[in-house]
Formats: sequence, structure tokens, C-alpha cells
Amino acid sequence: MINLHLLRWRFFILLCLSSIYRQTNYDADVYINADRIIPRMGLEEVTPLYSVSMFVNDICNYRCLYCYRHIGKGEMSEELCFKILEHLRKNDFSKISFAGGEPTLVRWNIYEAIKYAKELGFVTELITNGTNGIDKEYIGYLDVISFDVDTLNPDVCSKLGKRRNHVENVANILEQLYDAHIKVKINTVVTRYNLDDVVNIAYWIKKQPKVYRWKVFQFLPSEGFAKVNEDALKISKMEFDEVIGKISALLEDWKGQLLYEDNNYMANGYASIDPTGYFYSAVCIDGKYETIQTGRVLDTSIDEFLNNKYLNKEVFLMRSETNHRTLES
Repeated sequence: MINLHLLRWRFFILLCLSSIYRQTNYDADVYINADRIIPRMGLEEVTPLYSVSMFVNDICNYRCLYCYRHIGKGEMSEELCFKILEHLRKNDFSKISFAGGEPTLVRWNIYEAIKYAKELGFVTELITNGTNGIDKEYIGYLDVISFDVDTLNPDVCSKLGKRRNHVENVANILEQLYDAHIKVKINTVVTRYNLDDVVNIAYWIKKQPKVYRWKVFQFLPSEGFAKVNEDALKISKMEFDEVIGKISALLEDWKGQLLYEDNNYMANGYASIDPTGYFYSAVCIDGKYETIQTGRVLDTSIDEFLNNKYLNKEVFLMRSETNHRTLES
């Protein structure tokens, strides 16, 4: 006999996912969003892929105006990083993203942490600007590499705080990774400065066979340079939605995933760890976004994390489900 409670739950998840992704059409076997690869929800039990981002340092060789890196919080020690990885794995986290700052600039070998995470059973991701390349010795321990591409225009790149040849450098790395068994994700932050450039990125994305996911964010002024530059960079949700509509239409026939998040969806739906080893969330207080620490990671169980008042649990679990369907398939 079919479990009606389970059916209702699966139907709820399906509705939630349809609100996150751009639905184009469907057939009898596959629930098709922009990614065209997430299977229709069945009745089988699914183990969530609980994802967490570890921001290991506060330094970078770029000065991106929209960046929310944790200025003044220094660098996580290698010892603390490894202890946190062990604790997270024991508490059912199963995907880890290493970020910064620029994570390849830590004074210890970030790739050894990636290797250790893989040995613990994590799905691993490195979020990097690509200026230091990718250490090919460790490529087998990486499942996903993420780069940011906010514009194809060198002048706008420079204005945003990146090198003028940033996109060219990313494209060269993608070429080098062509035969590697690794997924590539592109992130774009939509600000006032690049609002008119995002459509051109869509054309570029379609020509990149290694890119499996393009994630587009509304600029969120929650920390660091982002808060300092809020007035110059912020855009409205209406402006963001208009851009998303344009790129969704352009990517109608693209076989990758197009994901997009406005401020309300993005703010407190992630598991994020700052360089001091604390979970943190971006919280809207009196119309302004603030970053607050929510607990020391080594003292926090998975149940305590999932039930802390600052987490949007529903959004976090939907992300976990999506990652499972994509990265475990």
C-alpha cells in the first residue's frame, strides 16, 4: 500500500523545486527544469546531501566590490580545518565547499584539506578566482570547481575589482579541465555595474561544455566590501527578475542548470562557516542585512544546526535535495 504521508511530502518537495527553477516542459520520465537532469520524484527514500561552505581566510588578490568575505577574521588554521571536517562528517554533512577570500592563498596547502575531505567521504568543491590555477596533482579529489564570471567586458571586470583578463583566464582553465572528470560551476553576482552585461554571459555559458551549473545571485550587502558599496551596487528584486527572465529565455535549449537566488532566498538558507570556525547567517534586520555568528561548529550537532532560529530550514533542505539529485546521479 502506498504511504499517503510520503506521497504528500514528495508532492510538497516537487512544488518547492518548481518555484526555484525555471520550468520549461516535461515528459513522462523526467521533471525538466533548466538543468533537464533532475529525475521526477519517486517514492524511494533519498539521503539529503547536506552542503556546507567553509570560508578559510579573509585575504584575496582581488578586491571585488560586492564581496562579503570576512575582513579581519584572519585565516583558519589547518588543524582547525581538519577537526571541523571530521566533526561535520560525523554530523551527516556530505558536501563541502572551500572558499575565502581566495582559498588557494592560505599559508598551508588547501588541496591537502580537499584530499582529506574526499577521504572522509565528502563531495568536494573549490570556489576560486582561478589566478593560481588548479593543482593537477589533486584534481582527482575534486568533484566541483566554481569560478565567478560577472561580465565579459574587461572594463567592467576592472571596475568590479577583478583583473581585466579574468574571463580569459577562466576560459583557459576550462580548456585545461576539458578531459578531467570534474564538474564546473559558474557564479554571477548581479549588481548595478554589470546589470546590462549578464545577458552576454548567457551566450558565453552556452559555449562552455564543462559548465554544468550557472548560479546567478542578486547582490546581497551582508558583509565586508558588499556593505561598504551597498548604495552603489544594489539592485531591486524587479530588476533582478527582469534579468533572470531574459537569460532563462536564452537558455531554453541549454542542457545545464540555471539557478538563481534573490536576497530573501539567499540570505539564511546556507550552512556557512567563517575563518574563526563559527557557523554564520545573513539576517535582515530593520531592512538591512547583517552577518551574525550562530554557534561554534565543533560544539554544534546537525540537529542543533537544522533547528537554529536563524536558518531557513526549508530552503536548506531543498538545496540538499537538489545537490543529491545532481551530484549523486
